[in-house]
Amino acid sequence: MDQLDASVFAVKASAGSAGRQFPQLGGSETKRTNVKIIAATNVEPLEAIEKGQLRRDIYYRLSMMSIRIPPLRERKADIGHFVKFYVNKHNGTFHKQVQYVSKDLLKKLEEYDWPGNVRELEHVIVYGMSMVDETSSLLQYKDIKGKLLLEKQADRKKTPESLEEVRNSARRFVRRWLPMRKN
Repeated sequence: MDQLDASVFAVKASAGSAGRQFPQLGGSETKRTNVKIIAATNVEPLEAIEKGQLRRDIYYRLSMMSIRIPPLRERKADIGHFVKFYVNKHNGTFHKQVQYVSKDLLKKLEEYDWPGNVRELEHVIVYGMSMVDETSSLLQYKDIKGKLLLEKQADRKKTPESLEEVRNSARRFVRRWLPMRKN
């Protein structure tokens, strides 16, 4: 939310929380409201206030009750439950009958840090569900292989490290390709 939106939001939140009534904009009539606001953030609110990223008045208007939900990387025991939920949810989407998840896949998912949190986990499961064989009842690691962000980063590290390695690879490719083009 940028500063302009935050200002508008603060006015609306102020109106909604100050006795649940407010004057109609451009009119003389008093309007009543019964509003519940649920807000979420992926940063610690008090740290954001200190850094000037969140206005203190907005925080205090919205923080009547706070619930901290730890990121997935801090609650690895929940991964199996989420996987089961997403597999069941997307069985219908892909017309599959997956009922089980391999121990190897579950182990890999629990070892992963999940920088994209629960959304990333769902995307990985959706990808796996799209790749698993139509007749399979088992979702396996091979069905999601290469889909985890950190695996992709590790694969990038396997790329040639120097310009000379790139040149040598290009020369080998051209040497193999040119004879085929002459025919």
